[in-house]
Amino acid sequence: MQQMELRESLVEAASGQDPFDALDKLAVEAKGLEAAEYSQFNAALVAQELDSAEISIRKLQFINKLIREIEAAEDRLDEEY
Repeated sequence: MQQMELRESLVEAASGQDPFDALDKLAVEAKGLEAAEYSQFNAALVAQELDSAEISIRKLQFINKLIREIEAAEDRLDEEY
């Protein structure tokens, strides 16, 4: 569910009133999620909860892709303006 909301936020941010500000805010949110998920991943590894670690890896893959897409949207905007 959160993934869908983040995807929608990316689309809305890039086409909104102030796309630079919206993308910056979304990037901050995504990087915060990334940091939190890395912490959960590390905790799962230390506890040898490999199923939880695997879930964290999948979430991190999504978050990293989202961050790359945010950066790509920012680059496109930079070229347009």
